[in-house]
Amino acid sequence: MFELVRQEISRHGEKPSILPIERLEDIKQDIEDLKTRYNLNGFQKYIINDIYELDLPETEFEIRSIILVASASPWMVKVNFHWKGKRITLPIPATYTDFISAPNNTEQYLREYLSPKDYHVIAAPRLPRKLLAVRSGLGAYGRNNICYVDGFGSFLNISPFYTDIPCTEDSWCEIRQMDSCKGCKACINNCPTSSILDDRFLIDNERCLTTFNERDSKDDFPQWIDMASHNSLVGCLRCQTICPANKKHMSSKVESYDFSEEETGSLLEGLAMEQLSEELKQKVQQLGLGYWVNAFPRNLKVIFAREGI
Repeated sequence: MFELVRQEISRHGEKPSILPIERLEDIKQDIEDLKTRYNLNGFQKYIINDIYELDLPETEFEIRSIILVASASPWMVKVNFHWKGKRITLPIPATYTDFISAPNNTEQYLREYLSPKDYHVIAAPRLPRKLLAVRSGLGAYGRNNICYVDGFGSFLNISPFYTDIPCTEDSWCEIRQMDSCKGCKACINNCPTSSILDDRFLIDNERCLTTFNERDSKDDFPQWIDMASHNSLVGCLRCQTICPANKKHMSSKVESYDFSEEETGSLLEGLAMEQLSEELKQKVQQLGLGYWVNAFPRNLKVIFAREGI
């Protein structure tokens, strides 16, 4: 049955893998091994203890497998901010724009395909996506601890699903890093906050720029972060755009959005989503950034100050 599902997923331009549900216990052990092997920081403990959900949910069907689906994202989206007579163009990692829409779209077409065949699927967004993708053979880690999938590079979304599809072949793989990472330090040298470590598999995500620029604007950037480090409205692309494994995936046409002076002013004021004009709200939602709108005032002010406006 999974071969038919694989064909359907491929028809949508996406790539799947599958694991028997029994492997969830091994994933739990992987997490425990991380706790033992590494001195985890507070943010890593938060992800493991509060974000991940490794217990099976109650469903109307018997969960027999986990399907992982990788969908390609454009490598970035451009946003043009008009302010004080100048235009400042900033990138946004495109995974923000389809972080919600990609799994929703995949779940919808899977349900439409499986329902007539009396099979079921339900999204499992709080499973450890990268770990499952690597363990199932769908992807491999980069030195930057991001997951890469052949044909997509790291510009992708990984969507996990519980299903009652039988898994007759176990594709369980060792946790591995891409072969091309051996001897390469491009991402280490290009990381603006030195969060990618040469002697450790996990990055120091408490130093990662994304950790700081996704926070509410009431939290200022630490003084040790150089103003030149800021390269995106939210998130950071430095470790991905420098990566040799991504070069061939960075030629696609880039979509852009324009924010007028009035709209930029509203974002700088720190207005909540419900206070924004309908047109501005729609732009923010299309970019998938509604959750981070409170981070915009600080991020924009720092970048505008650097540009002398």
